[in-house]
Amino acid sequence: ERWVNEARASYRRAAARTAQVLRIPQPESGTFAFFDTRVFRRDGETAHQLLERIARAGVVLTPGPAAGRDYADWARLCFTAVPPDTLDRALATLETVLYA
Repeated sequence: ERWVNEARASYRRAAARTAQVLRIPQPESGTFAFFDTRVFRRDGETAHQLLERIARAGVVLTPGPAAGRDYADWARLCFTAVPPDTLDRALATLETVLYA
């Protein structure tokens, strides 16, 4: 029970930080943030090209189409797959790529 409570608290913090960086509402549950990439793309850039640019910086996100063809402009970031310090570094990198 203690481990579950600690994991939940850690996941809530990870969700909050992820939402802050992506400027989206904080996920109420789950282990990932699903977000529309259009607000982050450069003129003429596709979602795939944005994800490639992010990957070159060292952060790998799941393309939205993995959730279905209606999500071609979306991406998924799993905020529970890595330790908190690794997530913090990834979010700092992501922030630099998205807002530079």
